[in-house]
Amino acid sequence: MNMKLTLAATTLALTLTHASSALAQYVVQIPVDSVLNGRSVSTLTGGVVVPFTANEGVYSNGADGYATAAVKMQLANTTPGVGLPDDGLFPATATLPAFQLHFSNAAPATSFQTHYIPAGAAAPTFQFAVPPAIYSALYLIFTCSEGSATFTVTLSYAGGAPDDVSKPITIPDTGIGVQTGGSPHFYIITNTGKWSATAELEHGGHTIEGIQLTPSSTAMLTGVQVTRTSTSYLVFWGATGIATTPVDAGTEVPDDSGLAGGGSDASGVGAEASTGTSSGASTGTSSGSASGASATSGVSSGTSSGATSGAGGGTAGSSATGAAGSGTTTASTGAASGATSQSGSNGSTSGSNGATSPSSGSSSSGCSLALAAGTSAAWASLAVVGLMLGARRRRERKSGT
Repeated sequence: MNMKLTLAATTLALTLTHASSALAQYVVQIPVDSVLNGRSVSTLTGGVVVPFTANEGVYSNGADGYATAAVKMQLANTTPGVGLPDDGLFPATATLPAFQLHFSNAAPATSFQTHYIPAGAAAPTFQFAVPPAIYSALYLIFTCSEGSATFTVTLSYAGGAPDDVSKPITIPDTGIGVQTGGSPHFYIITNTGKWSATAELEHGGHTIEGIQLTPSSTAMLTGVQVTRTSTSYLVFWGATGIATTPVDAGTEVPDDSGLAGGGSDASGVGAEASTGTSSGASTGTSSGSASGASATSGVSSGTSSGATSGAGGGTAGSSATGAAGSGTTTASTGAASGATSQSGSNGSTSGSNGATSPSSGSSSSGCSLALAAGTSAAWASLAVVGLMLGARRRRERKSGT
């Protein structure tokens, strides 16, 4: 009898999950460990400042780089601007998903963080696989120096569908602050500094930016190739996608994906930037386990809608101590369309006040997923069935059966 009831409960759960998945969108932190080759961010690891690696930074052909908030607090706590999030997590906004980059104070001191292409590189091309799925949006995060960087992006699909080759994309030098020229782009941070191995050389005004692409709505995306066509110094930080079909997260566990960084990030609103057309639904979740609410955000102007929800780790706009791990998935769905101006935001204050979504049970695997919407009914049904089973077993124990 118990076996029959258990099987019925399992079948019900699978049916509900399958039915709801057709309506879901998934935020996918795409694994790019295969192409990471450098350290561009100084971290505070084990209480010790670990400088970025010489010639693998961002500015001056890699001679200078970035630092986390904990490093800034230790070495330059009175200067303007902010450090990068200690756990590498840039939370979701109304129009952008969360971006989990590959640096963290909790990661090993030798772990790779970025892919860098020096100014005179003979082979300025790299490529990486994408967890197969249909994606409504793809976001790539970059910085460049020694002038603006121009590159092309080729998207590959399964089943013989033709590759998509983007028009040449140009992003501005990240050392000159928020810019509106070049191709449509957005910023995930606008007020961080420029660092040598031991000191902050320039305070605030430096950026990390990104581009949004719209893959095929009918073909399964499987890979991305980036080819730099200019001579500037280009750094790639990571990729995030919005999948409209379920994604196999895989089992890879990279050594640099620790999400246990504990510092406070800064909040504020950066200036608008990047005029152009940005389209497609953007579903955002804030994922990862963090102590201290992170409030680094990217802001996109234009038409957007959606609401965030979740449990655990504090509420949006309030002072929160992030509860590691168990929040429900959060969703911020908004279609950004028309001529949009997108910017990231980082003010000069630090601490735990900021607009954050609670932890959404992120994965430490190479590909982490956050279910945006549509499966709450399935899990609620599972909970009800579990309660029914528990009550039945208690009655049987009392009656001695």
